[in-house]
Amino acid sequence: MHASQPAPETAVTERASGSVLSAIPSPYPTDHPLAVSAADFDALEQRFEQTISQPEIINELADTLLDYGLILASDAGQRGLTRLQESWLRRVYRTLLRQCINTTLPAPCRTACANALYQVAFALRHLYAARPGGERSLRTLMQEMQFIDQPLV
Repeated sequence: MHASQPAPETAVTERASGSVLSAIPSPYPTDHPLAVSAADFDALEQRFEQTISQPEIINELADTLLDYGLILASDAGQRGLTRLQESWLRRVYRTLLRQCINTTLPAPCRTACANALYQVAFALRHLYAARPGGERSLRTLMQEMQFIDQPLV
C-alpha cells in the first residue's frame, strides 16, 4: 500500500460516515486484489437479492453492498465522473429501498436494509447539495426518506 493512501479500514469508515465522496481516495489501487469492479458489484447485488430473507447473513451482505457501492462511487468521483458517481449511489439506494419497503420480508431484514439505506442517502444528500441545481434531487430524496421513516407494516 502506498504511504499516501489511508488504511482500507479508515477509508471505508470515512465512506460510511458520509464524507464528501470525491475527496476520499480509493482504498485500493486498481490492481489490488481487493479492488471492486462493476462485475463484483453485480454478483454481490444478485446474491443480496437472492438471500435477502435470511436474517442471519443480511447485515453482512447489506454492509458489503454498501461498501462496494461507496467504493465504486468514490472512484468515479475521483475521476471527475459525477454522473457515474451518482449512478452508483442511486443503484445501491434503489436496491436497498426495494427491500426496505418489501413487507413480505422479516422485520430484521428490512431494518438492516433501512440502516444501510440511511448511509447511502446521507452520501447522496451531500452530493446533491454540492451540485449546482441539485435542490430538486435533494428534495425528492428527502421526501422518499420521510416515507421510509413511516412505520413498516
